[in-house]
Amino acid sequence: MTFTIPNIFYVISIAITTAILTFLTTKGGLTDNRFSKPWERLTKRGKQVFLLLIIMTALLVLQEWNSQTKNDEKDKLLEAETHQRDSIVTNGIKQGVDSSSRKLFADLSEALAKQKLEFDPINKEIKNLKDSIKKLVVNPEEVPVLVIKITHEKQPDSSIKIKRTFIASVASAKVFYLDDFWEVNYSDGTKELLPKKQLLYGPLTISKEYPLIKGTTLYNANKEIVYVNIAMFGKFSSLNNDKQIVFKQVYQYTFSNKSYETLDANSMERFYKYYNININK
Repeated sequence: MTFTIPNIFYVISIAITTAILTFLTTKGGLTDNRFSKPWERLTKRGKQVFLLLIIMTALLVLQEWNSQTKNDEKDKLLEAETHQRDSIVTNGIKQGVDSSSRKLFADLSEALAKQKLEFDPINKEIKNLKDSIKKLVVNPEEVPVLVIKITHEKQPDSSIKIKRTFIASVASAKVFYLDDFWEVNYSDGTKELLPKKQLLYGPLTISKEYPLIKGTTLYNANKEIVYVNIAMFGKFSSLNNDKQIVFKQVYQYTFSNKSYETLDANSMERFYKYYNININK
């Protein structure tokens, strides 16, 4: 914020200077014609009047600069308030649209289910539920492998949306639950641990054709996010076997090159221990 002085200071200063100037100009002469040079022709009183005129000019210039500075600060403050208000309104509209879209999708899915149909959001088509079940139950005797793909997209409001796609490889899997939480690492070296989030409390059957897709949005306009560590854990099994397999992994996703990798066993254990993550239920 630029330093400014109350305008009353300039008003009083100009008033005092004007009063002194009036007094000086009414008492005695200001010039002496016996001298030829302009400065020498000014009497002592004339020189005082000249200096007072310079001071008064400077005061008027400073007063104008002071007023312009105050107006600029008011404009900036108004612009910031307007931007904040518009952001609040925009976010409210977006949340309302998202809520309406989710409700519409839920109603549509329920209506299709009554007709033994379902909507495939990945291929954007309506399928027969009986055919989907046949395709879903693949290799029931095999032990499934849970594979995760991670991507991200920057949103217009500067937030970052990260999508995790869970795929059952080798065979279809019955997922009982999935939890995760995040360690966000910023460019200034600071870290932020987000609360644990329950992704799924099943059981839910997934396969290559029907993955589980979950999204998380990170909001932070003040710092640049360099990478995130995503701790995921849960339990799943094959379709014909109730023996549950423990899934525990930490993924490190780097935003600059859109790549991710799994941490080694030692790093993963240190991560769980440091943040006191308990995967036992």
